Amino acid sequence: MGLKSLGCPQHIIDAIELVTHSPDYKGGYGEYMEKINKIAHSENQLAIDVKWGDLTHNTDMSRIPNPTEKDYQRQEKYFKSKEILRPFVSDYLRA
Repeated sequence: MGLKSLGCPQHIIDAIELVTHSPDYKGGYGEYMEKINKIAHSENQLAIDVKWGDLTHNTDMSRIPNPTEKDYQRQEKYFKSKEILRPFVSDYLRA
């Protein structure tokens, strides 16, 4: 049973699809950045703002008790992603 058949509005479904990785997603840096750019230029404000919130959470290293070099590298990727999204995110979320 899909979201549409449950009465979920199409704009919500579109946002969910934008921020969800496809089953064939491999997780490479280039593929990830393509996804971020797709979200940024989608004109789907909900998807942009949800991804911004996700990235804001993911860049908060205080949530990781003993961060490793891999965590810091991932954080840097998320900072770069936020810079791509920054011009498109709702004003009230920019901090």
